[in-house]
Amino acid sequence: MDISRTAAVRRTPPRRTAAGSGAVLRPVDETDPPGHRAAVVEEDAEAAGSRLLPGADPPEAGIPAVGDGCGAPRAVPPSDGGRVPRAKGPQPGGRVRGVGAQDRPTPVPAAPVDRRPRADQGDHMETTPSTPGLHPLAAAEFAPASTYLNTSLCGLLPHRAVRAVGRLAQELADGRAGGSGDWAAVEAVRASFARIAGVDAARVAVGGSVSVHVGLIAASMPRGAEVLFPEGEYASVITPFTVRGDLVARFAPLESLAEAVGPDTALVALSSVQSSDGRVADLEAVRAAAAAHGARTLLDASQSAGWLPLRAGEWDYTVTGGFKFLLCPRGVSFLTVGEEAQRTLLPMHAGTFAAERLWETTYGPIGELAHSARRYDEPPAFLSYHAGRQSLALVEEVGTEALRAHALTLADRFRAGLEALGWEPVRAASAVVGVPGLGGCAEALAADGISVSARAGNLRAAFHLYNTAHDVDRALDAIERAAGKRA
Repeated sequence: MDISRTAAVRRTPPRRTAAGSGAVLRPVDETDPPGHRAAVVEEDAEAAGSRLLPGADPPEAGIPAVGDGCGAPRAVPPSDGGRVPRAKGPQPGGRVRGVGAQDRPTPVPAAPVDRRPRADQGDHMETTPSTPGLHPLAAAEFAPASTYLNTSLCGLLPHRAVRAVGRLAQELADGRAGGSGDWAAVEAVRASFARIAGVDAARVAVGGSVSVHVGLIAASMPRGAEVLFPEGEYASVITPFTVRGDLVARFAPLESLAEAVGPDTALVALSSVQSSDGRVADLEAVRAAAAAHGARTLLDASQSAGWLPLRAGEWDYTVTGGFKFLLCPRGVSFLTVGEEAQRTLLPMHAGTFAAERLWETTYGPIGELAHSARRYDEPPAFLSYHAGRQSLALVEEVGTEALRAHALTLADRFRAGLEALGWEPVRAASAVVGVPGLGGCAEALAADGISVSARAGNLRAAFHLYNTAHDVDRALDAIERAAGKRA
């Protein structure tokens, strides 16, 4: 196929929509261990171990850029280029527009943010209702060498996952009798993700990357079909469709994506959370519009699975990279396929792992493919899946709601601090925070030992289990210094 051809592109005029909420959640009531990133005390380690799932290791003790610089804050025009305008406060009933069917816990008024440590604390933050500390499981599993606010790029590996990789690597060096890995680990990962996604394991296919899963879906589309995307969507969601050259790609602002679905739309493909700036799609509205027009749906949950509830059964397809908020290594990814969609999705890269009776069809064509979504499996990277088994067990032990509350509290604190400094962060009920015009500060923060990303002119920070209010405040102080130097 000549991939130099490009798909026909049509654009939908932008529309203005209501703003998302800037409400602050009631934070997790945890207690910091003595000293930032100190080892967990014995009682906490035992408590963490008591919540382990079977098979888990015990714990050890393009949005338009508003400048690319890092100087003084500048005013950002509301809503232009698809940006969500600043909210004026919480919406009735604690519901946040853009989260779709997922409701945040009832918000409470935000307390003023005092970013100065108490004189008797030094660098160690006391855990209070406005300064959430380190979760006990996080203290047992993570010890980052920097202030790590870059989960949207890549999540940290828990200690238990690192040990699992080390064990398998040593076995492979010694000459492992059972081959390159344990198939039971792959099935445990499939089952764990199925629980997180709220579907039966028979709906889950495993693989190594989101783009391969999307490519499988793109290959199944009939010639001339229209695929609708949000403007600025991540390239891996779009490109497998556009390289075909015989599909119609159409783009609309994220905030009006549901209204852009029409009678000619065959598929709506989007991310639940935008990689560039953390905006959250109105998932319920998109699903309803697609159903009204008979269009299928594809959701990329890579930036949300783990902290935002994923109801994969409500979508024809979902794809998820496991190496971000699910804390797996690269090489772990997931595809879920609805029963109706399985009738038309061809398993184009089917191999020995796609057979209904594993290990019985090693040579010659496979006569009977798996009756489940396993027929869409890619051959697993066993080192990644041995680690992923441990990582997903940890995510399940903590729970999506607890992780969500912790991450959103820290994200809201970060937004409030940025506003106090005169910056305009993108307002969204999201663990991912984008700050237009601050992308150029990422290098200065890295020099200060703070890991963030620059995306589409935005500084992007993301918050997870291993982050605390101290991390937020340290980043705010570094931004204030860096912006002052560049002003």
